[in-house]
Amino acid sequence: MSELEAPPPPGSDTPVPADVVAKPKRRRAAESAPDGLVPQTAMAQRAERRERDRRTRALPPPLANPMAGAVPPSVAARMAWEAQQRGMQGMPMAPQAGGPNPAGPYPAPAAPVPPQPPHPASASVALAQPAPVGWSPYGQPMPYGQPLAYGAPYGQPMPYGYPAPYGPPSPYGQPMPYGAYGPPPMPFPPVLHAPPKRRLTRRQTGAALLGSLVGQLLLALATHLFVTAAIVLLLWGSFSEGGTSGLDALEADSLTDLVAFWADPARIPLTILIVLLVTGAIAAAGCVASLLWHRSAGLVGIKRSIALAYATTTAIGGLVGSVGWPTALIGGLFFSLASSSSAAFTIGSAWGYLFACLAVSIVLTGVVGMLFGWTYLLAFRPRPTWAQIEAEARQAEVDAERRAVEADAAELSRVD
Repeated sequence: MSELEAPPPPGSDTPVPADVVAKPKRRRAAESAPDGLVPQTAMAQRAERRERDRRTRALPPPLANPMAGAVPPSVAARMAWEAQQRGMQGMPMAPQAGGPNPAGPYPAPAAPVPPQPPHPASASVALAQPAPVGWSPYGQPMPYGQPLAYGAPYGQPMPYGYPAPYGPPSPYGQPMPYGAYGPPPMPFPPVLHAPPKRRLTRRQTGAALLGSLVGQLLLALATHLFVTAAIVLLLWGSFSEGGTSGLDALEADSLTDLVAFWADPARIPLTILIVLLVTGAIAAAGCVASLLWHRSAGLVGIKRSIALAYATTTAIGGLVGSVGWPTALIGGLFFSLASSSSAAFTIGSAWGYLFACLAVSIVLTGVVGMLFGWTYLLAFRPRPTWAQIEAEARQAEVDAERRAVEADAAELSRVD
């Protein structure tokens, strides 16, 4: 059938277009749309939620809107006009033309000329050029007195000191409050906030406390041995100058014989050298032990903390010991003599009491030195920069992302 022929009558056999037959086939071959109502497993939901959270974290931070909370020009004009009206409402009402004049027999001022309404185009610049005082934004004048127009006559001037019709005069010469019209306050200077110091881990805290305790105990032992040896040699030499009758009256033992041997004036230089070597070796052992212990935990400022803790503890111990040591020694010996007979008290008991006081003082000094050493180690903690903190935060996010992906892959592999 050509294009000029008439179409066949209704009901006759007409050919079916090819697209009419192919469309249902294509519809059946296409995949069905995903149904969001089909419930998923908890593991699949968690994987999707983690993937969504990862995409959210990868997005850049939102930009700040500088005009958020700003007042539009039309509202700004209305706010400026309302503020001006509120300021004028606090003033007394001006007398109207022909009304009673509170000023007395003086004539009333001329009738005010109503101001012209502001042009609508000037509403956007109302902050710079506010609407005239007394003009309503709706085009109606306000009920109170209107200000005079520019160039209008103001009537006769009032005599000096006479109250004006619009209110009482201000007292002449009365001082104003200081700073009422002073300059606006200056903004606070910028404060540069430094990043916080790194916190010590539990392992570092334990190493700081125990290492300081061991080192300061050995340093206190060396210091007390040196001071005690010097005092014993000094006292033994002063007692020996007057003869040995006083020393022979006491029952001697092996320690006393040893002290008497090394306290001989001929051996004093060698005795001092031996005491220095022994105490120096003990002090060096304490410093090395504390240094290695702190360095194994990754602490910073170890040498300075050891030196400052030893100096602080020695200064405090010297002040307290200069007052407490003589009292403790003399009081202890006095009570020992008073509580025992002369035959029971020997020089060995005096040595025992001396070493007991020495042990107590060493322990107390070591504990105080441990506290000072820990305090100085806290003060010498490193302070990172903001760039390092940001880099560490990014690295932590990358590590967390990698661990989450590995955990999801492991869970999915176990399910499969």
